[in-house]
Amino acid sequence: MTRTPEINVGLDLSHEGRTSELGRIVDSRAKIRGITPPVDLGDPAHYFRDAFFCLQGARLFRDAGPARQRAIRVSCARTVLREAYFVEKSGLSYCARMLLEADTTDSRQTFAQMAGDEATHLAWITPYVFDHERTGPDGPFLRLIVDLIEGGPPAVLIYALQVVLEGWGLSHYRSLAGACDFGPLHKVFNAIRRDEAYHHKTGHIMLDPKQLGPRERDLVVDAMASFLELVRAGPLGVMAAISECHGGFDVLTLATLFEDLSGAKSAAAKLGLLRRLMEVEGMEWVVANLDERGLFLPVSSMTAARSAHSAPSGAP
Repeated sequence: MTRTPEINVGLDLSHEGRTSELGRIVDSRAKIRGITPPVDLGDPAHYFRDAFFCLQGARLFRDAGPARQRAIRVSCARTVLREAYFVEKSGLSYCARMLLEADTTDSRQTFAQMAGDEATHLAWITPYVFDHERTGPDGPFLRLIVDLIEGGPPAVLIYALQVVLEGWGLSHYRSLAGACDFGPLHKVFNAIRRDEAYHHKTGHIMLDPKQLGPRERDLVVDAMASFLELVRAGPLGVMAAISECHGGFDVLTLATLFEDLSGAKSAAAKLGLLRRLMEVEGMEWVVANLDERGLFLPVSSMTAARSAHSAPSGAP
């Protein structure tokens, strides 16, 4: 029986970057793909269009003064970039884990190539994330990924991370590229999107539902349920950004904000995408189980507001 290697995802590891010889080597390798971070990284407040975060529909954003609006835009942009940084960082550990688990040379080559992609993505994203933001990540989404990589059986990881979450990432990076007005960053998102398509397709090829026994099936359902619960709650990150810039809101105000941000509509669209990603031949039981529990439906505005009030970091 294969021994599961112990992997520390290491999201809190320090990142020396260009200040170290190894960091300079990493950067030089990343530049081979034709993407070099600009000297001037621009203003994060102008990285993304307001429509990407549905800000234009929120009265609490529209009525805010220019300084507060700018602070909200920056907070939203920094949240997106910080999350991308940690997702790519965790991708390195996923590939390391699967490289050790692989039972064929082809599989090892595949995961080694994917690891190279993840390392490159991380190098591209890193300049846009402040030094103090590169350690100590929190939030249930990243915690879910860490728990899966550190303890999930390989067959579970292939379905949950490569088929479903890589498919989610493919759509997410496509949306980021479409909404990004800062040329160099737009180029980064487009390049990552192309690699995510390869990773997602590889997951489909490697997935073998017959390898999932009763324990693995339970783990798959639990992981997907946890992810759906995050997405059902809607744009908690945007709600947190607006609330924090105003000094905090009560639950009723947050419920109105959820509605202004089209929270239920955007959550429903994302839940529909996740359903399609999960509907893989031989895995129909996953969707059936989750559907019976109503997990493909958005939560109410009051439920989302209570979640935002108690734990503002939420869905990706």
